[in-house]
Amino acid sequence: MRRNLYLLGLVVLVLLVGCATVNTIPVHSLEPLGMFPFSAIVLDVDQNVAEDAQQQAFDLQIRVVEELNRTAAIPEVRLSHPDVSDDGALLVRVSVEGMRKVSGAARFFLGSFAGKASMTTEVTFLDGSSGEMLGIYQITGKSGGSGMSGGTDDAVVQTADGIVAIICETYGFTPPKPERSSAVEEEF
Repeated sequence: MRRNLYLLGLVVLVLLVGCATVNTIPVHSLEPLGMFPFSAIVLDVDQNVAEDAQQQAFDLQIRVVEELNRTAAIPEVRLSHPDVSDDGALLVRVSVEGMRKVSGAARFFLGSFAGKASMTTEVTFLDGSSGEMLGIYQITGKSGGSGMSGGTDDAVVQTADGIVAIICETYGFTPPKPERSSAVEEEF
């Protein structure tokens, strides 16, 4: 009897705990240059996505800009604008290739049976001055997909963090540390 309770508890724990992941596949890797030779990073997220994915595309660009701005070594991070020249900038073009949504309600009622939310993007890095393609990556962020962990928002965060990680790793920046909530900071 005691063994059955132990196994039941273990199964419940496995169903409630999840792990969000990011999968990065280099199609054409960026060449590490040792130092950042650009005056800015210009982010261009393709807004020609399905209507039900527009909010996630917007959230993705906001998250990438916020995280790169937290990396103090980058001189300027901005969104692409047709009236502003990209000369001297690293142009980061992001195209949302696919998305699987899992709502908070589905996660709550179905738990791990709701599956994993995911966002798949193709990220192209270009030299803004010459137009030369520097690298292409396919980045897929996935939510935890187990128990009460994660939904579509987590997949967007994982995807954005994957884009930031490539830039930081290639140019030797220290990636920003995850922000802690004010409630956690007050305890310490």
